[in-house]
Amino acid sequence: MTEDVQHAREDLSREWVPLTPEEVGETPYLLIGTVDDMVATLQARRDRWGISYVVVFERDTAAFARSWPGSPAAYQPSAADDPLSLVPGSPVSD
Repeated sequence: MTEDVQHAREDLSREWVPLTPEEVGETPYLLIGTVDDMVATLQARRDRWGISYVVVFERDTAAFARSWPGSPAAYQPSAADDPLSLVPGSPVSD
């Protein structure tokens, strides 16, 4: 994930010769950008090509899951979400 999409595309194009930064941005094999950018990209790919599944390298799964909207891993519980936090004297409420 990055805020600087153009810089990421340029870096990848140097590694993936002969792709240009524009071609890197268009390939269906990558997601580059903010979470909102990636959501929009996935929706466009689904609409255009019918792609409805995403494969993530194992090394990136934790980071992907933490940042993805709606992912169980992205859920950050608060004390109000834990019923024990409402029980005086419980370890969670102390």
